[in-house]
Amino acid sequence: MSGQLLSSKVVIVEEEPKVRGIPSAPTSVAGAVGVTERGPIGEAVLCTSFDDFQTKFGVDIQQRFAGSVSKLRERGFLEPDADSLRLKRSGLLQVDKLLYEFFLPQHRDARNA
Repeated sequence: MSGQLLSSKVVIVEEEPKVRGIPSAPTSVAGAVGVTERGPIGEAVLCTSFDDFQTKFGVDIQQRFAGSVSKLRERGFLEPDADSLRLKRSGLLQVDKLLYEFFLPQHRDARNA
């Protein structure tokens, strides 16, 4: 049937299915918005470690989010190490839902509003 003329100006062309790749981006980049003791407002700031974040914003991430990190690690979504937090594949697949763990308590149900 490929290329067969069925009526005026209508042509059906059958093609083999193709798998197209999706351009990838590094997944080791994360963004965060929240309350801190200090730091710039309205601009992105590169932080490469927990210490770097604490120096720039005055917040110890490991202490502030210890409960959330522990909960996500126990559920198999997160892999913390000495200087970073890494989502496992299972966590990456639902990162939008998991980020609510790090919101202030009064904002955790915002997605249901």
